[in-house]
Amino acid sequence: MLQLVAKNQRDAAQEAELNFLQLQGMQTANALEWRLIGERTRNGRVPMGLLAKLADPLNKLLLKAAFFARTNENPNRGVGDPFIREMNLKLAGLAEGSARLFIVGNTSPDATGSAPLAEGIDHLFDTLQMGGNPVGFYESLADLGERASEELHDVLKAIEQEECSVEVKWHAADEVKSRELRFDEVVRMRALLEDSVDPEPVDCRVDGLIGLLASSGRIQIVQSSGERINVKFRPKTQGDWVARLRLGQQVSLATKAKSYRDPASGEVTQVHRLVDTDL
Repeated sequence: MLQLVAKNQRDAAQEAELNFLQLQGMQTANALEWRLIGERTRNGRVPMGLLAKLADPLNKLLLKAAFFARTNENPNRGVGDPFIREMNLKLAGLAEGSARLFIVGNTSPDATGSAPLAEGIDHLFDTLQMGGNPVGFYESLADLGERASEELHDVLKAIEQEECSVEVKWHAADEVKSRELRFDEVVRMRALLEDSVDPEPVDCRVDGLIGLLASSGRIQIVQSSGERINVKFRPKTQGDWVARLRLGQQVSLATKAKSYRDPASGEVTQVHRLVDTDL
């Protein structure tokens, strides 16, 4: 009886701690939560070895995704100390109940009105949501950025080595995004990322009729053969030009194309990004 009472008290304390951390994170800043689910985290504690393997690539993933969201450039030599200080990433707490890591940072808009950390996390979720769709997955990497994609690979590899599943939640002010990856999905996504490292871009031209214009950054071209090709563009820097296009318009778009091979099926996916705003 006493053991049952003690267990109930521990469970209540753990739940209170989790609620406090969630409330604290959402009140002071948007909080990103990583919940690790597996045998070694069943008691709600993160093994130090796993935490050590996760901390560095997870920190770099968020920084590089934010940097790419702001500049559209891959930080091949790191993002620099001023940007690190501006993003102000912190581990807000560890909570039990599986093993939950809460990360907060500077999600306030900058002088241009953009919030690079929040945008980078949005792009991360786009990638996580596309794990079962190789075409959509590889297209999403164009927004996440190559260097951030490499860090995501290392994060998933560390989770895979511990045979864990993972749930990622973004506690934004106006919504909560959530994506849970089963262990087999962690393995699958890590494999897709492993095969996507630095494919060499080639110059291409995509001809056809505009079938779709999406403000999120996608133009769909219907070619004479009936094939539909998606061309990614940057809404912040190319949106004004794209806004002048019309559905059904005949265009010839210059793109940079990267080819990715699905390691499971061998199928090749080509991802196009708009590079020239001259019709």
